[in-house]
Amino acid sequence: MQGKDGWLFLASELRLLGHGPFWGEHAESEEADPLHSITDLNSKLEELGIQLIFCPAPPRAVIYPDKILDDAAPGLRVDEDLQAFYAALREKGVTVVDVTETLIEARGEDDALGPVSCEQDSHWSPRGLRIVAEAVVQEFADDDWLADATKGSFTEQQPEPLLYVGDLVRQLEGHPATQSRTTISRMTDDPAGQTPLTFDDASPVLLLADSHGLVFSTGDDMHCTAAGFGEALSAEVGFAIDRMARRGSGDQVRRDLARRFIRKPEEAAQKKVLIYTFAARTLLTGTNWKPVPLKR
Repeated sequence: MQGKDGWLFLASELRLLGHGPFWGEHAESEEADPLHSITDLNSKLEELGIQLIFCPAPPRAVIYPDKILDDAAPGLRVDEDLQAFYAALREKGVTVVDVTETLIEARGEDDALGPVSCEQDSHWSPRGLRIVAEAVVQEFADDDWLADATKGSFTEQQPEPLLYVGDLVRQLEGHPATQSRTTISRMTDDPAGQTPLTFDDASPVLLLADSHGLVFSTGDDMHCTAAGFGEALSAEVGFAIDRMARRGSGDQVRRDLARRFIRKPEEAAQKKVLIYTFAARTLLTGTNWKPVPLKR
C-alpha cells in the first residue's frame, strides 16, 4: 500500500491495527492464541533458567502514522489493542520490551540521522535496530552473569553508506525499483572488515527472530551483511550472541527452537537470555501458535 512521501506499507499491519482484540477469548482457538503460546514459552524457559525478553517489532504505521493517515501528527498512538495485549502478557509474568515510544521519540532526529524504520521496506532501519538493541540489553545489563561474561574480539567498522531496494518495492506490482539510502556499521571478526561476525552457538544470549534477525545481516535480498539486529545486540553486550531466525514466521521459529533444545540440551543449558523478536502483525496473521516442548 502506498503512503505519503514515497513510504510503502503492508496491508497486513494495517489490518492488525484495525482488527480489535485477537487473543484469549477473542482468538479462534487455543492454537491461534499468541497470548497462550508466549506465556507457555515463558514458563518453559523459566524452568530451564532462561529469561525471555519479548520484543515485538511495532507496525511501521504506528511509528509513522503521518505517512499514511491524513492529519495524523507524529506520535499519534493507533495501537491500543497491541498495548492491551502487551499488558496482558506482563500480567502473566512475561518481560515485554515495547520499543514503540522509544522509536517515536527517536524519529524526532530523523532529519539529521535518517528514519528509524525503512521507508520502503518492512523492517527497522539500521539506525532503528541499533536503538532497539540498546533498549533490549538494558533489561539485563546489570545481571552478574553479563558482567562476568568473556568479551569478544570483533570489530565495529566505520559507518558507510548503503543503497538498497526495499522488500515492499518488490511486492508492489508495477512499482519502479526505487533505491533507499541508509548508513550501516558492519561487525566483523577481523579488523580489516573482510569476515562478517560469526554468531556463537555457545553464547548465553540467543536471538529468536523472523526476518528482523536477518535483514542487513545475511546479504542478497536482505540488503547487506554484518549490520543487522544480531550484530547490534552483540555490540551492546560485548560478545557474539547466538541467533536463530527464519523469514516471515515469528510463530513457526519456535519449532526450530524446540527441535534444537530437545536434541542439544547442553546448548540450552548455556543460555541465560532469549530475545524473541518478530513483526507484531504476526500476532494476528500467524497460522500456528500451538505451544511447543523445550525438553523431553
